[in-house]
Amino acid sequence: MADRLPTSKQDAIGAKSVFSPFQLTLLSLMVVQNSSVVLLGRYSQAGVDPSEKFSTKSLVALTEALKLVACLFLIGLEHLKERYPAENGGFLPGMDSTNLFFELPTAIWTELSKIIAEPKNSIVVSPPAALYLFQNNILYVALANLSAPVFQVCYQSKLVTTALVSVLMLNRHYVKLQWAALVSLGIGVAIVVLGEQGDSSEKEDLDLPVGLFAVGLASLSSAFAGVWFEKVVKGAGNSGKPTSLWVRNVELAFFSIVFSIVYNFFERNVFTGSSNTSVQPEKPFLHGFTPVTYILVILQAGGGLLVAAIVKYADNVVKGLATGVAVVVSTTFSCLFLGTAVTINFLLGGFLILTSVWVFSNHEKATKMMFK
Repeated sequence: MADRLPTSKQDAIGAKSVFSPFQLTLLSLMVVQNSSVVLLGRYSQAGVDPSEKFSTKSLVALTEALKLVACLFLIGLEHLKERYPAENGGFLPGMDSTNLFFELPTAIWTELSKIIAEPKNSIVVSPPAALYLFQNNILYVALANLSAPVFQVCYQSKLVTTALVSVLMLNRHYVKLQWAALVSLGIGVAIVVLGEQGDSSEKEDLDLPVGLFAVGLASLSSAFAGVWFEKVVKGAGNSGKPTSLWVRNVELAFFSIVFSIVYNFFERNVFTGSSNTSVQPEKPFLHGFTPVTYILVILQAGGGLLVAAIVKYADNVVKGLATGVAVVVSTTFSCLFLGTAVTINFLLGGFLILTSVWVFSNHEKATKMMFK
């Protein structure tokens, strides 16, 4: 499944779920996060002078830094919960807020020391970190060249690529109905793309081929990064027991920041050529950032943590439904506030994709309904 790490007690394919109130809350938050990122990403780039636009590299770097801080906070809480279990089984350790405030830094450092002491256990996270960095940067190229509905629907192709990569890397097995759903999803994407080619309602300078190519690259990088990270999380660390999900996210964020710094250095001094005077100077860090941009940073960082929470407390059905519902939500708001015209092609293709996502995630239930 795309960008989804199955729990240890559930199979990744065809898992059944009875949503608890907490799981429904996670589902709702994921829908809001996915839709908001797309809409705010388009809004923040539209109608802005190129010289005043924010640097996506700065946004990605700040997002990873915020996610790293949040994960450090979470592994500190996790450490303290082991020492001071909460009597009511709550999220916070069983200690008063004053002691929590003073002991949290020590707990964080204790967990960091364990990570530093076993560097080989952390290196395995570096490949998906590089792929996620590439994905996050290329997504904004897609957003700048595609309308919000087309971007959301086309990006669902990551379900197809993730399924194929899962078969290759994890020896997954998919039933015939699931493969049919994947083919149906591809057809839905094609219908939407054909409709977009004939839609001239948007007057912005959009480059459809560039946008579609960027979405394709983002889907591939998402698939390989997600499946690789899934193997890492499901495997055991050097101590023989599974490494904490939050620890893995700390390692992932750390490598993402390192790769981002390296990438920025090479882009500035090697790729563009430091002696080339025709190249525009690099924008200062946080140049062009507005309140909307900072909200994007928070949403992106929160989205990474939210995916981890869904992995831990729910399953693929929640993630798949959230992604599908986000298409409808983002389309509705795009029509209301961004002036995007929704064509018959998009409605047909969108319906086909939403149906395919549901069948792929609930193939057992769909089979019973078909042969009832």
